[in-house]
Amino acid sequence: MTGMVGSLTAVYQLLPIYPCYDVGGGKLVRVGETDVPNINRERAVAAREFHEEIRRAVEAHEQEEEYLRGRYAIRPVIGTFQPTAQSAKARGDGVALIGSYEGVDQDGDGTVPRVSATPIEVEHEENAMFAAQRHASLQNDDPVLTQLAGDPQRRRPRPVGVPRAASGAPQPGRRRRLRGRRAADREGTARARVRGAAPGGCGRRLPTPR
Repeated sequence: MTGMVGSLTAVYQLLPIYPCYDVGGGKLVRVGETDVPNINRERAVAAREFHEEIRRAVEAHEQEEEYLRGRYAIRPVIGTFQPTAQSAKARGDGVALIGSYEGVDQDGDGTVPRVSATPIEVEHEENAMFAAQRHASLQNDDPVLTQLAGDPQRRRPRPVGVPRAASGAPQPGRRRRLRGRRAADREGTARARVRGAAPGGCGRRLPTPR
């Protein structure tokens, strides 16, 4: 299995592009800039060039007015608060992974370091959503799914003539009264009814802790 995985080009393209390998004395270099146990250096260099090609294309696009007008929005989903390897050093005939970068734990999702979780064109984690979840479970994490479902709706234009209150959002200066029907039903949920809200905004089922 190790030999098969090591033969895959895409696996090399998943390697960090930042200096992360300690060659001694705390000096960090990029994978491909030195010999690393069990790593094909030529393939690592080719993988680095793959990312450089993406970077150059991004920089070129950001100079094009037509691209900037019609570019798509990027909403990174970043897993956090999971022990994550962020650098490495040689150990015997192999490599020891280190859960920090230059002595500082910079967080991650257990697989991807936080610094690697956003595309290069996204600065300062702009428009990112954070989830305290492991990498393999981000796609089915309830808070992530809620964000994905709600994000397109917030940009949906309101029909002409429909007041803002029809969205179901409470308005400043208006009072809301909540009436609890039951503390919890058999499915482990609570019910709340809002008086004075728009149609469709009542009787929402809310998950309760178990």
